[in-house]
Amino acid sequence: MVVPSLVDEEEAARIAAELTAKYGADAVDFVCARAERALSVGDDLAHASWLTVLDALHSGLPGDSPAQALAMQPAFTGSGI
Repeated sequence: MVVPSLVDEEEAARIAAELTAKYGADAVDFVCARAERALSVGDDLAHASWLTVLDALHSGLPGDSPAQALAMQPAFTGSGI
């Protein structure tokens, strides 16, 4: 089941910019940790929202977005060990 993000692209870009200003390159790790935490507590809406922010952090990269790639991994889908 695909859960929609509560954060639109514009808001995600704003959050990504603020986190980058605060954490620099570590912003990616921060967002990934938040996405993992949301998933671990069963908050699918927050998980989807953090993945949208992760996409915004990597908006200039070609190919699949990092969030799309992470969403396919067992740790992010909840289907892994």
